[in-house]
Amino acid sequence: MPKWNNSGYFDISTQARDAATGTHEGTIGESVKLIDTVAYTGLTPGNTYRMFTTLMDKFTGSAISGPDGLPLVGTTEFTPDEPDGTIDVEMTIDTRELEGHDIVFFEKLADIDENVVATHEDINDEDQTVSFPDAPVPGKGYPKTGGLADMDPMKASVMVVALCAIGGAYYAYIRRSRRQIAEIDAIEQKMMEEELKD
Repeated sequence: MPKWNNSGYFDISTQARDAATGTHEGTIGESVKLIDTVAYTGLTPGNTYRMFTTLMDKFTGSAISGPDGLPLVGTTEFTPDEPDGTIDVEMTIDTRELEGHDIVFFEKLADIDENVVATHEDINDEDQTVSFPDAPVPGKGYPKTGGLADMDPMKASVMVVALCAIGGAYYAYIRRSRRQIAEIDAIEQKMMEEELKD
């Protein structure tokens, strides 16, 4: 939100990204660097300013907490050479619990006396958002390792059915063969008994 000063107004706008991808799509890891490029307008050259950054969970509307349970808030101090310009605000966080979440950067710009001169806090602003996709879910009922692991699920299903059919046919063949052998043995035994009687 812009605020007026003697020569015009202060204003900031932001563009967030994942440092690894360079896009709004985040990566999952223990130490992931996120960068928010903040464009500012109307600052006084030579004066010192502080940018306060809070990471918000879009779904809950609450701030992301750190290991100590407190909201993650970063502070970046800078002294502009020109009234208008940009500054990169960096935060490194653990994103392993953020799969499926959208993280939004909220920014407050304050002067050296901690007076807030501009804010940019829009939970629906896509430019301020980094999204962390859901992890892929392995196909159910298929082996995770071995020959069928990399096969298309539909082809794997056909392969499993074919193998079962082959196995069933082989089992039936073995049973039939054993029955035939038993029947032949019975006939031969009967013939031998009749020959002994004669």
